[in-house]
Amino acid sequence: MPRGRKAAKVKGVFERSPGVWCAQYPSGAYPDGRTRWVRKSFGSDRAAAVSYVEKARLIERTGEGLLPTTARKPVLTFTEADRQAASVTVDELADDYLAFVQANPTEFKDQVNPPRVIKEIKEVFGSHPATTLEAHQIDDWLTEIQRKRDLAPGTVNRIKSTFSGIYRRALQRSKVKVNPVRNVPQRKMDNKIGKRLTDAEIEKLRNAIRKSGESKAHLAQYQPDVIEHRLCELDFALGTAWRKSEQYGLRWPQVDFKNKKITALNTKNGETYVCEMMGLAEKALRRLQKLKRSRLAGRKYDAPTDAVFAIGDNKKWFAQATKDAKLKIRWHDLRHTAISIVAEKAPFAVVQAFSRHKSSSMVMRYAHADSTTIRDHLAMLD
Repeated sequence: MPRGRKAAKVKGVFERSPGVWCAQYPSGAYPDGRTRWVRKSFGSDRAAAVSYVEKARLIERTGEGLLPTTARKPVLTFTEADRQAASVTVDELADDYLAFVQANPTEFKDQVNPPRVIKEIKEVFGSHPATTLEAHQIDDWLTEIQRKRDLAPGTVNRIKSTFSGIYRRALQRSKVKVNPVRNVPQRKMDNKIGKRLTDAEIEKLRNAIRKSGESKAHLAQYQPDVIEHRLCELDFALGTAWRKSEQYGLRWPQVDFKNKKITALNTKNGETYVCEMMGLAEKALRRLQKLKRSRLAGRKYDAPTDAVFAIGDNKKWFAQATKDAKLKIRWHDLRHTAISIVAEKAPFAVVQAFSRHKSSSMVMRYAHADSTTIRDHLAMLD
């Protein structure tokens, strides 16, 4: 039987090892002048390797496309790229971003709100082609939900940020060419410092918590422990000025009663912070130690077994307590209150260390210097 004719050599196609075909094309040069190559393996499919190189050479010669600088991306003409982009929906981009968020809990500490927002984005825009979605459509949607739900500007901006994250990741993966969310204006926020609660208002809040009751009869027997726990949550916030996520993420191994230190892990700034355990915070922690987990038997727990606080979120009970106390405040206002109390007497450096604000301008928002205070200090110049 006659032997078959040997296939002609094609520039850019080579056999890396017997039966394994590869293709390559030049993609610029390294700083030392050496040619940078994009190489892709096609296994036993020599024809695919030849087709890959010929297409890359055609695009390079005609300019009818952009050659990728990595083999992970396909070689496409402009027409093919547009056709491919038109077939990608917002739903696909959202699913990819959601998987990315859930796979990186250290980078995305909030694993509750982004998935919830992504789900809502999918419900509204999921079937829409990702490349044809325009900024005004997104802006109209944000305006509508802000009006219907009476959302704060900061909340709308966070929703916008998650939407933008979906497109940023798509851009990185060459699924789209433009991020339309970038052209959606930010909602203007009130940068005034949060409310500073007075002693009387704090006491009103405590009284409202003490008078709160369980609506379900089978949980009424645990009422004293529930109230005690909520008062501890309040006191810890007022004694540490910790952010909500830091407080409810606290574990008992982070609490050192012997040295009177509390360690906050994975804070907003991405750092580990050790704070002093004093006053309200220490009393709250010692009271929580005495409260056995059995005190809430029959209730659903969101917190891990070694969590200091037996719940993962206080939204429901705190909303009811503020309503009963007739106070229009947020949980974050407790942090503002604690920092403001310290700022009234402590030096600037202490306030910055206690608040853990990176910028001095943020700390300056807690400086409540009136004209009398200014005159008293300027008198030192005489």
